[in-house]
Amino acid sequence: MKNLYFLLLLFNTIALNVLSQVRQDLIADFTPAERDTLVGLMQQYITSDIVELHCNFRNLTGNNDLQIHDDFNFLPFHRAYMEGMEDFFILNGHPEFVPLPSWDPNTPTPTEFRLVDADCMSTDCNINVSGGPSNYCETPTDWDPKINRNNYSELNDLCAYQYNPPSPPPVPYNDDEDELSRNLETPYHNDVHIDMAENMFSFASPSSPIFWNWHAYLDDMWKEWECDCPQSTIPNVDLYLKDNTKIMLHTRDVGEEPNIGPIWESDDVWVRNQQDGFTNDTIQDPEYIGPTSPVYVYVRVRNRGCLASAGTESLSLYWSKEGTALTWPSYWNGSLSNGFAVLGDSISTQTIPVIDAQSSAILEFQWFPPNPDNYNSSNNPSDFFLLARQVSTNDPMTTPEVSDVDENVDENNNIAGKNISIINNAPLPIELSNFLGDRIKDEIRLSWQTNSEIQNKGFEVYRSINNFPFEKIGWIDGNLSSDQKNYYTFNDLNPGYGINYYQLKQIDLDGTSDNSEIIAVNFDNSDFDIQVFPNPTDQRFSIRIKNPLLQIMKVQIHDNLGLKIWESQVTSEESNWTKELEIKKNGLYLITVQIGSEIYFERIVILND
Repeated sequence: MKNLYFLLLLFNTIALNVLSQVRQDLIADFTPAERDTLVGLMQQYITSDIVELHCNFRNLTGNNDLQIHDDFNFLPFHRAYMEGMEDFFILNGHPEFVPLPSWDPNTPTPTEFRLVDADCMSTDCNINVSGGPSNYCETPTDWDPKINRNNYSELNDLCAYQYNPPSPPPVPYNDDEDELSRNLETPYHNDVHIDMAENMFSFASPSSPIFWNWHAYLDDMWKEWECDCPQSTIPNVDLYLKDNTKIMLHTRDVGEEPNIGPIWESDDVWVRNQQDGFTNDTIQDPEYIGPTSPVYVYVRVRNRGCLASAGTESLSLYWSKEGTALTWPSYWNGSLSNGFAVLGDSISTQTIPVIDAQSSAILEFQWFPPNPDNYNSSNNPSDFFLLARQVSTNDPMTTPEVSDVDENVDENNNIAGKNISIINNAPLPIELSNFLGDRIKDEIRLSWQTNSEIQNKGFEVYRSINNFPFEKIGWIDGNLSSDQKNYYTFNDLNPGYGINYYQLKQIDLDGTSDNSEIIAVNFDNSDFDIQVFPNPTDQRFSIRIKNPLLQIMKVQIHDNLGLKIWESQVTSEESNWTKELEIKKNGLYLITVQIGSEIYFERIVILND
């Protein structure tokens, strides 16, 4: 079997007069009943918004320099445009129409497709074709244009052209006579639209279902060039994930490397709170219900290559906390924590099924999202990232991965990410209120109350000093189940100087947990004060020390030669300490007060008559 596979590859490489048709033919490969089903699906997908992506492209981008015609954006835009419809087919249970069947304009339009969708009438197309119809929703007058491929009938003719994809647009054709995109668009593509007339001769032509099949035929010619012409760099198998939305205007993503548009906005990664993502790719904010309640992440993998994938490739899914360094791989493998919970981790890895050329597959991952309350110390505790990586030996990373995950996503179409926000909808096992902190002497006393409790095992107490990572400093038993008010206290015997942050982690008997709000308590010596009076003095003077934290102090007096002449230990029981002293010898004396590692200074001048 491997030898046969090699021979097929070799044959496709050297036999340039054999055309690689990827798409099925709308007429030859489908019955009237199947075509009727197909056109019905297409009409469901065609809306005024979809049509306006084509007819109002420049208005929607706000940039008149950006084009999807007379520009190298012509081929990739229309490919991405069709992929949106193909995704719709798969979600609605019709993969048999993917990739979209093609229509050869040298054959009559099938009867089922001789219509203009009703949504055309609600479409606002501000830009129309010069010389086109005044009413762009009129039914085309020629359903049988009889236009053949002429100079493109053999692959050798296609391979005479070059293709330089836009990076980024706009890239107008100018005088590039040998460009593939220009020669497919003019006159071949344009002549079909002009001959069919009315709606097809307007930028609102996507209202006609046959428009899509005609562009599928053109796209297949581009695919012939990609697969069989020696100057093409497209691999036989190239699995990729979109970095942004399906139709992202001029920054559409059809697998270019490096990516030409934004990242972390992939429509190929979506979350559903119920197991229905194979039929619905509308992203939901994942809900945290508890540590044993999953959500479902769906990842769409596409094959833009020329042959079916092997079915041995793997897809790995990860998550990480937004607002962190996001360094690869340490912030994505469970090795780093904020003191409460890991900052990111692997979700799981799956084998990707065989994917035909120009087709796609959806994989489902079960994920137990983290509790966003575990990240309340960050600016955006509910914001996270998902990262999908396709890995295989036959489709490796184009650019070796580095620690900068943004660079990895941008440079490799094997990787895509998504911004998400997790909503905490977990039922509260306790009703906690009045979580407070007060400074009592050289301690901080925490207090809180619960109005009711259900299976409450107890509370872990966490502290962070001056925004350093939280650490566990204690445990308080709960009252299991109670419908009465319960009061709790905890004394922090070793608070740090400055701002101390506290949070409670309430834990149930089954191990589920929930975090309280974070409170801040200031623990400093801002009220500490030393007074020496009278100063200067003849002999007698007083030292008064205000010690609100009741800390142990050491008071010393030194003469101007540095000799200690007096010392006293002051206990922590005195908040206002006063001492009367007498020094008979004239001179300047230094008074030092030491509290822990901090030393305060005052001077006293003795002037005897």
